[in-house]
Amino acid sequence: MTALRRWNVTILQAVIAAPTISTAIYIPIWFLFLPSGLLRGDGFPPWEEIALQTVYQGVVASFIVVMLITRATKTIRATTMAVFLAGAPVLAVLLGLVFLSEIPTWIAWTGLVVTTLGMVLAVGRRPPATAEAATPSD
Repeated sequence: MTALRRWNVTILQAVIAAPTISTAIYIPIWFLFLPSGLLRGDGFPPWEEIALQTVYQGVVASFIVVMLITRATKTIRATTMAVFLAGAPVLAVLLGLVFLSEIPTWIAWTGLVVTTLGMVLAVGRRPPATAEAATPSD
C-alpha cells in the first residue's frame, strides 16, 4: 500500500498488475509443489462451484477489491488503510462468535487482543492534523 502511493499507479494499472503478479508467483508453486487432483480430474468439484469461485475470486477479489484498496490508499494514508485491513480477522472472529456460535480458542482470543492493541497503538500514533495541512494551498 505504501508502494501504491509512492509509485503513483492508476487504478487500472493496479487491477491489471495485482492478479498478474500473483498468478506468475502462485501457479508455478501450485503446479510443482502442492498436491492436487484437478489436472487429472480426480475429485473435480461441480461446475456450479467452479463458476461461483470464478465470479467471486475473479471479479470481486481480483478486480473490485484491488480497485477499492488502490483508491482508498490514494485517498487516505497507507498506514490508516493497513489498520483497517488488520481489523478483518478481528471482525471475522467476532462475527463467527455472534452468527455461527463458534467459540474461539485461546490462541484466537490472544490474536484478537494483540491485533486490537496493535490497531489502537497505530491509530494513537497518528500525528495531529495541522491547520496548514487542512487548508488547500493555491
